[in-house]
Amino acid sequence: MKRVVAKLLLEQIGTCLAFSKLDGTIATFAFKDFPMIAPDGSFTSAELFEVKVDVEACEMTSAALDGDKLTEREVLTLVWFNVISAAHTRLQFQCENQNDLHAVDAPPTGCFPYRHAVANWGVNVNAPDAFVRQNGVVTTMYNYYGFSLFRELITAFKAVGAVKHETQPGLQDVFSHGAASGVLPHSQIHELVPHSRTVRFVVKTRGAFLALFAKHRGSLPGIDAESLFVGTVLHSLDHTLMGWHCEDPLWLDIDHPRFGPMASVGRVVRVGFVEDLPSLFFERHMRGSNHPFFKAVYQRAAKIDELYADHMDTCIIK
Repeated sequence: MKRVVAKLLLEQIGTCLAFSKLDGTIATFAFKDFPMIAPDGSFTSAELFEVKVDVEACEMTSAALDGDKLTEREVLTLVWFNVISAAHTRLQFQCENQNDLHAVDAPPTGCFPYRHAVANWGVNVNAPDAFVRQNGVVTTMYNYYGFSLFRELITAFKAVGAVKHETQPGLQDVFSHGAASGVLPHSQIHELVPHSRTVRFVVKTRGAFLALFAKHRGSLPGIDAESLFVGTVLHSLDHTLMGWHCEDPLWLDIDHPRFGPMASVGRVVRVGFVEDLPSLFFERHMRGSNHPFFKAVYQRAAKIDELYADHMDTCIIK
């Protein structure tokens, strides 16, 4: 499990932002004001959740929650819960310069707390192009599902026994906490480029994406480039990486006296909300898109890392 934890920190898009420093081969990931679900289902938080990872061995070396040492299985539950909740819904790799947004009516810099929410600036349901309109409708629908309906699904799963613990209102408050916390400056993340395939891909692909958007912006009216990048490339990869890094939901200890509720939610999300949806009647992968912009993005990204590029979607659909 030490390697699983390391992968979730080094290679998962959301948790990379918790990276604070690199001392030799030891990377420190520090989650401040860390949101959690308490044993009774209410919201709670820790002042500091800190994990150290050996980037060469790709293994966790130590971890503590407000100074209390944790076992590797406890760390796995906490990191995974953060991956699927606050880290996933929070914007990743925030644009620090408004001029990089390449949009006239872009949301203000610093107001991008939610990855799903920021995608609302990356859609246009009235666009002239039918494919762009479709992407906008699908993304908007899934944003509604994710924030407004997910809590009801978890409550229903609890009623039928699929979720062992009470998780409300704590779970919804964790999402809201993630929204309110925003994203701190994270230029230090470039230190992970030699040690993280994910960081390397995102850093290189983002530049190509924004340059191609500027070229094709005529076919994407009313859409913000940075928001579209977040809602397509980052969001789809985050789901894909979840599946790659947490292979077995039974790794999550639902019987833990303190962290059980978070493990319960984590199991349900891993089983039902990570994989690609089957039997769709339209093309949602960039690799199969005929739209000039998405086709060009895929071709550029595939030269950087074909495996990652193959899993980029044109909308939020999981």
